[in-house]
Amino acid sequence: KSMREGGRDVKPGDLVGFIIMKGKGRLYEKAVPYFEADPSRIDVDYYVEKQVIPPVARLLSAIGISERTLRNWC
Repeated sequence: KSMREGGRDVKPGDLVGFIIMKGKGRLYEKAVPYFEADPSRIDVDYYVEKQVIPPVARLLSAIGISERTLRNWC
């Protein structure tokens, strides 16, 4: 809705990539369309915690490295 109000031609069913930005509030409140994202405000901690650590922890568990150990390295 906010994209349409901003002059973007968005139709139901269109896919729009979102980036999570730093700040307080619920996740949906911190999500902005990728083309509006200010790179200096991207919530890198969110991406490390939610997108990087889980799959890396699964890979490292195969060689006996725990998620706790991985988190201590980060």
